[in-house]
Amino acid sequence: MTAQYFIAQLDRADAKDWLLIGLNNGRVTERRLNLGDLVSTLGTAPATLLLSATEFVSVRSKLVGRSEAQLRQAAPYAIEDDLADDVEGLNVRILDNGHDDQRLLMAYDPSAVEALCTAITDRGITLNAAIPDAALLKSAKDELTVLLSPTTAYLSFANGHFVRIDTALLPSIVCRLVRDHELGKVSLLIPSDITNATSSAGEISDALSKQSLDVSLKEKSVQGTASSYLIRNGDEEVTREHSAWDVLPDSLRNLGKGALLQKWGYALAAGICIAALALHIGLSWQSIKEKTAELSALKVEQQAAFTAVFPDVKRIVNAEAQAKQLLAELQNSGPPPAEFLDVLYQSTELLNSSEDGLELTGFSFADGVLLLRTESSDMNRLEKYRGELSQLLSAEVVSAESSDNVVRGAIRIRR
Repeated sequence: MTAQYFIAQLDRADAKDWLLIGLNNGRVTERRLNLGDLVSTLGTAPATLLLSATEFVSVRSKLVGRSEAQLRQAAPYAIEDDLADDVEGLNVRILDNGHDDQRLLMAYDPSAVEALCTAITDRGITLNAAIPDAALLKSAKDELTVLLSPTTAYLSFANGHFVRIDTALLPSIVCRLVRDHELGKVSLLIPSDITNATSSAGEISDALSKQSLDVSLKEKSVQGTASSYLIRNGDEEVTREHSAWDVLPDSLRNLGKGALLQKWGYALAAGICIAALALHIGLSWQSIKEKTAELSALKVEQQAAFTAVFPDVKRIVNAEAQAKQLLAELQNSGPPPAEFLDVLYQSTELLNSSEDGLELTGFSFADGVLLLRTESSDMNRLEKYRGELSQLLSAEVVSAESSDNVVRGAIRIRR
């Protein structure tokens, strides 16, 4: 059997910032290398790139459509409420066929993925796939599986959901997932290179007890590192080339050193042709550039005016057509429903009376559901506010992202 190779970039301060994992007849080997040594070690052998799942979002949501094309069009809107940022510019994949119209969705930034893959292939490394690392972790239907690593944790739950988070957020995220998905077990996998496992297990147990969540918490030691465990015991369907989880651009797939030289040869030939063409058309080309710039400026002005009038609309396809539709809806909608005003009043009253450290940054209301967007200094303040809301209304945290010492969250509220 031909050996399979996997590569992953490590969060390390020293020069050896790449991990090379080999899988051959069930035997897993690991080496930490700098990029130059990684290139020479792999030679012409292809490798699968393991991408950090912190850059991916997976959600199971109901999609309605008669064809796959309609389902793909509906997918970005189904996942939008679970994202901390706008869905604009993201690629949303449908990962499975689902049941009862519930489909597993994955969102990611294709430009960031392509930039990293291009940087790797330009060094001469042949990539045959690129997958989010946490997607390899398996879990039972009613179980939350947690795999520890030195600074982050991999989580898998609820028929295919996966996420990778900072270990500091682990206790609160575990409690939220157990409660929201009604999970009965938590399985904590502890690789042999982890030194703070007892502390993590204790914090999770304490958090579950404080929230009165009756859950079975089991610890299990596993050999090697988290990455080697994922390769040794991971879902083979995820690692298959061209699988739904594979986000490697086709233009970079199996682009070996020979193909790389050919690529630059084509680029040089194309550059010569373009230079000759530009010289030939002369002033006509300059005129076309000026007209194109004028049209681009008009489009930017139109979109800026649309955004100023309708700031909540994040996806602009045809500004003129969307503006006409929204104006018609506003004319027919009348004043805000009393239900919205009541829910908003109760939510903001609690916010005003809560301690400092939590701010409301935006809200929207549709179909009886109020979505509050917040910023707080830590996850506990967000969870505390959600708990206070739950005494009066149905409230759940649908997204939370920590960056620059700020936790940006979204809370979905119903009567």
